[in-house]
Amino acid sequence: MTTTFIKSFCVFFLLYFQSNSIIMAKSQTNVISEFKQALLKNDKKLMRSNVTEGIELPTFLTDKHIHEIKIVPSPKEDTTILISYFKDTGDEFTIGCILEIVTKNIKISRINQIYDGTNPLMKEATIVKEYELRIKRHILTPTKFPFEIHEFQGYIYNDYLNLQYYNEDIHGILKITVSPVQHKLDQYVHKGTKFHILKHNIKKTVFKIKSPLVTNYT
Repeated sequence: MTTTFIKSFCVFFLLYFQSNSIIMAKSQTNVISEFKQALLKNDKKLMRSNVTEGIELPTFLTDKHIHEIKIVPSPKEDTTILISYFKDTGDEFTIGCILEIVTKNIKISRINQIYDGTNPLMKEATIVKEYELRIKRHILTPTKFPFEIHEFQGYIYNDYLNLQYYNEDIHGILKITVSPVQHKLDQYVHKGTKFHILKHNIKKTVFKIKSPLVTNYT
């Protein structure tokens, strides 16, 4: 009698645990699916209803419409990857952003933005890293600009790195050409120019440019 009772209890416990696990997994899948639809519609209210209070929602450029979002499983527990795509001209697509979604208690408890394709400076970081690996030297890129950056283009030609920053509103262009040189910085400035030493023993100086719009800087 006792043995039969124990066996029955074990079977009941396993079935109960399994059914709860299935319900929980299904609920988490529903949360991810609803959040995906909210992103496609840019429905902030629907997004907010699926996340824990206080979680910051992802933002996208208003002139960019998400064409598709793919749900990709993650090796991490309770974690899902969402990859959004924007449609360019023709049939070409670009990755808009990559989100790492963590769920807990049938709610989204954390959103990590792994990649933001709407930020033009993401492309800058990629090509600069490629150039640094090629020349085996660290280079500095601008941290402040004379205008808001709407578009970036960059390419590597032989030992040269060309960086071009654009602003559509004022048709502003900032062009920077980088190349490895053997000369010291002193040879490019006027006598008496003050130098500053940065981290990693990098020497720098400050140039004042009279033109309100910078069109070329090497």
